[in-house]
Amino acid sequence: GFSPERIPIITFSHKGSRDSLLRNSEPGDLIAFVATKGDETAEKDRGRVLGAAEIGTKEVRTEEVVVTSTFPARDFIDGKFRWPEAIPMLRAWRFDPPPLANEVFRKGNLPPHAQVHAVQLSDFEEAAIRSLNWKEVELAPTKERQRQRRLSDAVSDQPTRPGPVVRPGTYTSTVSEKEEEWTYAARFGSSPIWKIGHTSDLDQRMRDLNAHIPVEYLEERWSIGWRQKWPSTERAREMEQRLLTILVHRRTQGERVKCGEDEIRGAWIEAIAGV
Repeated sequence: GFSPERIPIITFSHKGSRDSLLRNSEPGDLIAFVATKGDETAEKDRGRVLGAAEIGTKEVRTEEVVVTSTFPARDFIDGKFRWPEAIPMLRAWRFDPPPLANEVFRKGNLPPHAQVHAVQLSDFEEAAIRSLNWKEVELAPTKERQRQRRLSDAVSDQPTRPGPVVRPGTYTSTVSEKEEEWTYAARFGSSPIWKIGHTSDLDQRMRDLNAHIPVEYLEERWSIGWRQKWPSTERAREMEQRLLTILVHRRTQGERVKCGEDEIRGAWIEAIAGV
C-alpha cells in the first residue's frame, strides 16, 4: 500500500537495495509506488500505481520514524520487521484516480525484482506518470525530514535556473518580500575565488560588486554561483557565518575564499544542514 501520512518513508528489506537507490538518485528525484496484487494489499489498490514521493538524501532506520509494533504479524519474520531500512519521503503525492500498472508501463508490468529494488522508468513511462492527476499529501514536519528537504532543495535549485524544477504537485512556499533574505556565494568569472555574503536583493548586490571592476578590460565579473532563500536576515546571516567557518582555511581577504567547485558545494550543503 501507500500511506505517507502514517509511514512517510521509503522502506526496504535489505540495506543494499536502499543504498543503491541513494547512490543512483539525485536531489529532486521521485519514486512511484505500485501496489502488489497479493492478499496483503487492499483489493481496491491491487496492481495500481498509487502515488509518488521525493527521495530523501540520507538513510534512516524504519523504527526511528514509525512504531513498528503496531504493524500486523505478517510484517515480521522471526520477530524482526521485514523492512528495517528506509529513506525519508521529502514530499508525497497521491494519484487520483490511481491507474492500473498495465495501463502505465509499456511492458504491462514491472520486472519481478522491482518488489525488492527501485527500478528506473523509461521516458515513456515517466511521461505517463507525470500526466496523472497529482494530489499532494501533507507529511508530518519531522526535524530530520525538514533538514533533508532543505539539503535537497539547495542542491537541486541552482541559480542558473529560473527556479525549482516544476513538477506536478511541487511544494512551494511564499515569504514576505520585506523579510526575504538570501545567502549567496558569488564567483569571480571562472576563477576559484568566491565571495560569500547575504542580501535581500541579489541583483543589486551583483551590481554593487561589479561596479568597480574594469569588466571591459578583465572580461570577468562576479556572478551568483550558489544561493539559498531564507525567511529572515538572521537565518541568512547564520548560514553565511557557518560557510565562512567551514572554509576558514580557504579564506583570502574579508569574505572571500579560494577553493574549487566541489569544495564550495560540500561546504554549502554542510552549512544548510546546520541552520
